[in-house]
Amino acid sequence: MLIFHAVENPGIIPIFYEKTGIRLNILLAYNNIKGNSWKLTNLYRDRINLLYLDSGAYSVYTGKSSIDVHGYLDYLKLYGHKYDACFNLDDRFDDPDHNLQNQNCLEKGLIGKTTRPIPVIHDKGNPIGEFEMYVGLDHLYIAIGSSGSRAQKDQLLAQAKAKYPDVKIHLFGDLDGYLLRKHRPFSADSATWMYKAGRGGGIIYWRPSENKAYQFNVGSRETFKGSPHIKLSPLWEEIRAFIHDTFGYEERDLFKYEVRCILNFYFFWQLENYLNSLDGK
Repeated sequence: MLIFHAVENPGIIPIFYEKTGIRLNILLAYNNIKGNSWKLTNLYRDRINLLYLDSGAYSVYTGKSSIDVHGYLDYLKLYGHKYDACFNLDDRFDDPDHNLQNQNCLEKGLIGKTTRPIPVIHDKGNPIGEFEMYVGLDHLYIAIGSSGSRAQKDQLLAQAKAKYPDVKIHLFGDLDGYLLRKHRPFSADSATWMYKAGRGGGIIYWRPSENKAYQFNVGSRETFKGSPHIKLSPLWEEIRAFIHDTFGYEERDLFKYEVRCILNFYFFWQLENYLNSLDGK
């Protein structure tokens, strides 16, 4: 499977690549294209693996942005070919019919183009029915929206993969370890640990000897609540050696937001590799 990293500051990408030589899968939201799209599609493109475009629907749904489907369509007509995939403007999580109208609008406007937006499922009453509708419209890549509960996503993933094993599934805004291990969708993304936790002082450490993740607060200005302080962990010396040997970082560097983001990026790259290794077992 593929894990996509939502980015707010593209400048982290070349730094991460210089530290690791790894090309990450990147997800850019349409509402964040200003000042960022050229950097990702041109300046840093050789240091990125796959590049996806999110429509910014979540920011519309939460009232943080105002995005018009025709404006999004115009952008896709001009620049959609620069992305490996893009998503529908599913800006009403409680109205699948509206989202279908947007899907049809985008597809009609993009006839003759290489880009066909990936539809996103939101029907809480009959999610498998909405999934089957898009399969019937010849979609071979379908996303599950971020608003459902774990139980709802668990059921939908099980049903969809059993009935349509050849249809690729993207899990939107969710890197739930239980769901990823059990179902291993084709792709998934989330900004929670990459940026939000990093901003609050949180990092995740992957311990290869256990194939297990450990969450820590590094004691920055704003602490990430609910996680133990990293220096109180019996793994602290092991972690300190890891960040020095892998990245050249010292203990004091953990106070830097950029460093925490890079460490969290690396964790999810390790998790991606681990999940993919399970496919052969």
